[in-house]
Amino acid sequence: MVLVEAHPGRPVEVHNVPLTSGRKLLDVHGTLDELRARAESLRGAYLRVTLNVPAPAPGLANRVKEILPDALEVRLEYPRIEEPATSEDGAAEPGADSAAVPATATDPVQRLEAYYRREHGADLPAALAELFRRLYEEVVRETA
Repeated sequence: MVLVEAHPGRPVEVHNVPLTSGRKLLDVHGTLDELRARAESLRGAYLRVTLNVPAPAPGLANRVKEILPDALEVRLEYPRIEEPATSEDGAAEPGADSAAVPATATDPVQRLEAYYRREHGADLPAALAELFRRLYEEVVRETA
């Protein structure tokens, strides 16, 4: 390692300092069960984790960090849903998924589902959709 000391009005000092310790940075891939099985062998290294899951869900990064406390970054890898092709005016191209929600949809849950599918490449979890619906209805009642 090179250490450079610079102070105003004085010449720069350059020192070569040998590294006597350090920690590895490892890229790790797997399911929660696979990571749990490998946890002991990964101890002591900094980790960049790619978690293989069927769909995104809240709290997955926290669960990984419980298993692997030295995880610096947790990425999710899951199957993505293909977005239907659209023309410049936003209309679905022929043969596109007819279940796509048009931009003019007024149901907030449908709009959230479309947004979530577009951003995450997966369907909105049912529990999250239900929670959103209840909160939305509560806000509508309170502001009416």
